[in-house]
Parts: sequence; structure tokens; C-alpha cells
Amino acid sequence: MYSPVLERWMRADPAGYVDGSNLYQLELGNPIGYTDPYGLESRSRATGGDFDSDPPGQDILLHWLGGSGSELDIDGNSTVGWRNYMQANKLLSAKTGNEVLLLARDMYDKPVGTQMALDKTVHAEIENGEGIMGYHYLHGSNGTVGDYHIGGTATVVAKCTVKLSLVCTWNDIIDPNPKYTTDKIKAGIARVVKPKDYTIRITWRENSAMFRDERTKQITAKGWPFELKEYEDGVLPGMDEKAKNEALDSMFQFAI
Repeated sequence: MYSPVLERWMRADPAGYVDGSNLYQLELGNPIGYTDPYGLESRSRATGGDFDSDPPGQDILLHWLGGSGSELDIDGNSTVGWRNYMQANKLLSAKTGNEVLLLARDMYDKPVGTQMALDKTVHAEIENGEGIMGYHYLHGSNGTVGDYHIGGTATVVAKCTVKLSLVCTWNDIIDPNPKYTTDKIKAGIARVVKPKDYTIRITWRENSAMFRDERTKQITAKGWPFELKEYEDGVLPGMDEKAKNEALDSMFQFAI
């Protein structure tokens, strides 16, 4: 039982010292910054600890709950919001930018018209957390299904000027991670709705350019991944808003 007057629990936390040495405090003494909806452990609201969600995260979760286990292939350029969502991630943009700069570093001195195929597979990681967020579910690309692939072409279109036509694909497996409390909660739903793990592939295409100053050798780049895209929160196709909300409500009921 919680006492709003004393601002503490009346009994010691049955989970023990998971939230520190004070067994009577609520949400680390900071209910604005933390949440503990299931009495298991406090989690930061900043990382989606209170089941914050976004449309990509909802799409990923609902495909898992659907139980088909079928591969989810997303064309980021034709599916509403996905290209900008991936390109709005700072960690992924920085990783991609560094790799592209290395791949095309010898192109500036090539004759106009020279074209090189880009083909680099790397492991990439983005934000982790426990919300129903696309970034949290993706978190790290998976090497067993292709990791993160940077493809496309680099073409010299003018002196010291390289045009990039990028084709990037994020390959991952959506499955619960027992390391995270909310993943264990979501996995518990399996007894009711029988979800299945699946492979997800998100592909997007983007054009950008790099310029090298002949005198200073300084490189200037325009477009993604050197400039972040903005992501506007919106409903992704595949399920209408009412159906999506009903499915999420059911998930919470099963979890509780």
C-alpha cells in the first residue's frame, strides 16, 4: 500500500533491492522521471519505460503478435514514414556517414563519369529501451539475417564532386530479450495470443553529394546521412488506427 501523505510505501518492496537500498521509496523518489506500472522495477520514462510508443514500434509489435512469423519487408520510400524514421536516427546516420566517407574517399580525384558500386555490410546499433518504439525493437542489426547493408553507387559528376545514390537495408530478427523486464512481460502474452519471432528488413534509398575543396582538402557533404531527416509521427499503413488501438489495449490487458 502506498501512502500519498508520507509519499512512500507502507511495506518494504517485495522485489528487494532492485531499486536501491531504500525499500520504501516509489519510483526512485522521482515519479516524474521514472515509472513502475507492474511493481517490478523502476524504469526511466525518457527511454519509454512507461510503454511510450510510436507508429513504427506499434507496427513491429503487432506483426509479432499476429503470430504468422512471416518476414516483414518494408520499402521505406513507399511506406509512409519509414524512410524518414530511419534517417532521423542520429546514431544510424553517424554510422552510415562514417562508412560512406571511407568507401568514397578515393573518388574525388577520379575522372568525371567514374562510378563505383557501394557494398558494405556492418553491424549497427541504435537506441535501446523498453517502450513500444521502433528504435527500441530494432536496437541492433542481426548478422544472421544480413546485418546493416550500405549499397548503391558513388559517381563523379564534376571535379571533386561525388554524387551518392544510397540503398540501405536494416536486417533484424524481432524476438523478446529476457534481459529487459517489458520484453518478459510481452513474452508472457505468448500463452494467450501465440506470437512468433520474425525477420524484418527495412530498405530505403536516398541521394546525397560530397564535395572536396581543392585547396584545403576539406570535405563538405549535403543530404542524408550527413544531414538528419525529420520524422513526423503518423500512422503507418497495414492496420487502421482503431484496430491498432484495440490490439494494443488487448496486449496491455494480457500483460497485467
